[in-house]
Amino acid sequence: MVMGLTLLLLMPLGSCSSDDDDDDAGFIGTWERMESGDQDVEMKQVLVITATTFEVKMQMELLAQWLDFMVIKGTYTAEGDIMSMTVTQVGLIKEDLSGLQYFSPSDPEWDAILAGEVEMPESFDAKYSVSGDKLTIIFDDNEDGIYDPVEEGVVFTRA
Repeated sequence: MVMGLTLLLLMPLGSCSSDDDDDDAGFIGTWERMESGDQDVEMKQVLVITATTFEVKMQMELLAQWLDFMVIKGTYTAEGDIMSMTVTQVGLIKEDLSGLQYFSPSDPEWDAILAGEVEMPESFDAKYSVSGDKLTIIFDDNEDGIYDPVEEGVVFTRA
């Protein structure tokens, strides 16, 4: 049931052109992305970016309400069109759906959660661009040095 952030960030959804290159902080704010998951379950990803932090909430629609099933929190720095991101906390839905259980780097299960549940490293770089109300984030998931917007990009819309 838990979808890795890698899947979130690798959906082929857009290009990386930017009309707002002169606005370095244009990515700060709340962004959303919708998709249909397995068995037509509606999925939503909410990305909140502040001046130094990010939070991604992965949600599924359950009984006409949005249920958080994974939350990833972290910090970042931005230089040019590259964000250097570090995950500092991961929340995973409890088996009884009663809420999230949070993990941090000091927890013994941290490495296993990043590798197994979240499917991403603790620190990584991402290329970004903002064009109007669209934020494109591209990860070099296969570590080939190429940020491919088709294979490794995802597009959010400003909320």
